[in-house]
Amino acid sequence: MLDLAGLVSPGIARLIRVHGNSEEGDLVTRFHFESVARPEYLVDRAARPRRLLDDSPYAACLTVIDVVGEDGAVRYRGLRNPEPAYYTLYRIDWVAFDRMAGAERQASAARRSVRSAMAKSFGPSPAMECVHQRTVSRPHSTSNAG
Repeated sequence: MLDLAGLVSPGIARLIRVHGNSEEGDLVTRFHFESVARPEYLVDRAARPRRLLDDSPYAACLTVIDVVGEDGAVRYRGLRNPEPAYYTLYRIDWVAFDRMAGAERQASAARRSVRSAMAKSFGPSPAMECVHQRTVSRPHSTSNAG
């Protein structure tokens, strides 16, 4: 079991600081937790059921097992958050995730490579080179011919 609040799984605490673990953060939606552990199941608590199917780029890796609560909603999220919440249980297909994330990483590396190649091939422009040359300014006369 992986605790995404960071209380039981200390490796998650650093990820929470970087990515957040609320619905607004992307710790869960972008699967950043996978660098610490790869659980077979994921329980997501959110304001709407099955939200990861809409919000996560890795939705294809998720299978909804169940939505927990009366009519899908739990009346109170907690003392500090009295609004209702939905608890959706997903199974994660890590093989599908690896394929998707691998393709995403390759595309990202290709974009970096193209930008690097473009920067090298264009080099500094002659117009910009003159900015780095020393200039000598000579005082000029301010008198008016009259």
